[in-house]
Amino acid sequence: MYSVCAFIAVSYAALWLCDVWPHADYWLTYTGTAKLVILHWVVCMLVVSFYLAVNTPPGFVPRGWVPPTATQKQLDAAKEEARKGKRFIVASAVRYCLTCGTYKPPRAYHCSNCSACVLRLDHHCQWINNCVGYANYKYFLLFIFYAAIGCAWLFCMHIAAFYTLIVHGNGFGTPTDAVGFLRIILHIVDTVILIAITIGLVSLCVWQMSILFENVTTVEHREKNYLKKENKDAVWKYDIGKMENISSVMGHSYIEWFVPTPPPKGTGMEYKTRDTHEPTLASDGLKCSHIKIEIDSDDDYDSQVQKTV
Repeated sequence: MYSVCAFIAVSYAALWLCDVWPHADYWLTYTGTAKLVILHWVVCMLVVSFYLAVNTPPGFVPRGWVPPTATQKQLDAAKEEARKGKRFIVASAVRYCLTCGTYKPPRAYHCSNCSACVLRLDHHCQWINNCVGYANYKYFLLFIFYAAIGCAWLFCMHIAAFYTLIVHGNGFGTPTDAVGFLRIILHIVDTVILIAITIGLVSLCVWQMSILFENVTTVEHREKNYLKKENKDAVWKYDIGKMENISSVMGHSYIEWFVPTPPPKGTGMEYKTRDTHEPTLASDGLKCSHIKIEIDSDDDYDSQVQKTV
């Protein structure tokens, strides 16, 4: 988390020292001012989204929660499966977490880092030192979205400044000028770092957007692929269409999609499905009731997923 804050601060300082200050005449024009306004809007959205992603609890399963539609037989079977260290994925399966001592709603998983069951867990993110879950997933998406745009924008500005230096030979001072030399060094270092970070952020942003379109989390994506190997006709029941999938996380208007406003209201324990578009308490997302597959326990499975993110 602190490394992210440091990078934002250093990059912003490098922007003014290397790009804005040496070319003040250009940035005072209408075109230059417009570019700066847009860039500062991106930076503002980035900082606000980052702050909210860090400080918003992801949403935890209430202690003592019990599936309201489950029978006593299903509840006892879920506990027994948890004690055996195995979990069975079946239609409308009831899941139990031995660590938390509670049943888990649909799409909830145990996070070993937070020592709690998180609603709609995506992964535990070291960048924000927090779980990415039901309540802060939108803020995390906006954070990486604006971070990718901001880094790409800064990279382009740095390249333009280098071009000016090479073609016109000005804008940074002379090599013997201490300030000019400092600008060149800072510019080179920041540009090299930006290349790596921009590639990583854009890749992560594209990945997260692709699973958002399918209404799948990082944990569920691996589980979905695992089950699809067993049944090619299986359909992800929470995929209710791209627009509905996006709206269920980002909000119901286009403006809300790009502004860190609170996500749509809900409990995080029931979700619409492609069959009825009505909330459901079914615990697995695949329409394949005849499948019964045994995999590792939730705690081990979730830890494996978090290590890969």
